[in-house]
Amino acid sequence: MSSGTDPAPAPARRPNSHLTALIEQAALSNKQFARAVRDTAARHGRDAKCTHTSVQRWRDGRMSRAVPPELIAETLALKLGRIVTTADIGMAGPVGSARSPWTSEFLDDPVELVAAARALWVSDLDQHSSTRCGIPAAALSGPALHWLVAGTAAAPVGHGPGAEVTSVDLARFRTTLRAFDLIAQRTGGTAARLPAVQFLHTSLTPLLTGRYPGTVGRSVFGAAALAHLAVGRYTHDAGLHGLARRYLLLALYLAHQGDDRVLGAHILTALAEHAPLVGDHPATLNLVRAALIGTTGHGRRARAALHAAEARLLAVRQDAPAVALSLERSAKGLTEASPGDAAWLDYFGAAELADAALRCRLDLGELRAARAEFATASGARSPDRLTDQVLALCLLATAHFRLGEFTDACRAVEAALDGAQGMQSAAVDDQLAQLSGHLDAHRGTRRAASLSRRIRATRHL
Repeated sequence: MSSGTDPAPAPARRPNSHLTALIEQAALSNKQFARAVRDTAARHGRDAKCTHTSVQRWRDGRMSRAVPPELIAETLALKLGRIVTTADIGMAGPVGSARSPWTSEFLDDPVELVAAARALWVSDLDQHSSTRCGIPAAALSGPALHWLVAGTAAAPVGHGPGAEVTSVDLARFRTTLRAFDLIAQRTGGTAARLPAVQFLHTSLTPLLTGRYPGTVGRSVFGAAALAHLAVGRYTHDAGLHGLARRYLLLALYLAHQGDDRVLGAHILTALAEHAPLVGDHPATLNLVRAALIGTTGHGRRARAALHAAEARLLAVRQDAPAVALSLERSAKGLTEASPGDAAWLDYFGAAELADAALRCRLDLGELRAARAEFATASGARSPDRLTDQVLALCLLATAHFRLGEFTDACRAVEAALDGAQGMQSAAVDDQLAQLSGHLDAHRGTRRAASLSRRIRATRHL
């Protein structure tokens, strides 16, 4: 007979039916899923200690310790083509911890949208991992379709406790935002990113939660959309691609409230261009096509950057005639400015078109044409856009290497390294890492060895 002091038996652990169901939807065995989780971790520069035994323990109800739940959720998101959160896999943190609010639904309520924006800023500044997981391009099709078919949103009206918002407030906000753009152009998106997010938290909040009529509300949300587009680009250049897509999704919803169809189309294109993962290209091309359909009837100037992005994605598919047509349409658009064009459209000009063409030529193997596009871009580029120039120099060096022009390639690498001193850009780091691979083929030469050492020393690769 047991005594009344015997300890109660431990409660039985419940199997994690949420995780099991999602793994089965992805049609993966435990070994296959473990390998996929390790691959996801490797993309983040991490070494995940994960085997088929680990997966079975998770399915049996044990919490993951060696592998963050966010990586498990991201792996399933990439396999299933939709957003998956830690709550969806039955591994959400304790009550009170941050949880990703993201779904594939289009946020079209202004109050809900402002709350989501503020939650994202806070999570980002706190560096919470739940907002940094990858978002597959397939998961963007829902918001893109909603944007494409949605009617005009009612003009947002501010009834908040803040002060009345004026045109002077909006002008001051836009001026400060241009300063962050200049930082990103000169020294890379990483340098501009967190200060810009803090600026949104402290300066955009009073605008969104202030008092304004519908006519001013359109401008408030339009300015907020441009700001989130900018931060999304900075965040992409910092190498935080899942987080960048979250900022860009918010920008799309904000642009809808601002009734700015052209801005929404450019945001869709940014979603397509930035950090496509393996297998993303068909979905990202559809985003650009949705942007073009959604701006039918607008001027060619407003659509020039959209056609350039279309060309880059078509080049990946090796469709040279379609690439040529898209680049031609983009070039024609740049010659057709109209009085109604927004000032922010100036971000795309002759240099940016030539940069797009340079990337297209490299993807298509048209290496000598790529060199000519570099010359065109460099001649048209503003001196402030140093990050773009360094990236173009890296691409030029790649063309020279592939043509067997070793001396010219080394000269381009040296120029890129000179420009990259002190630059904080994941895109630049990635290009320099690729150039290291080309230099390895010439490791027996003194010049190649010297450049390889210089890349490792200056970029910490």
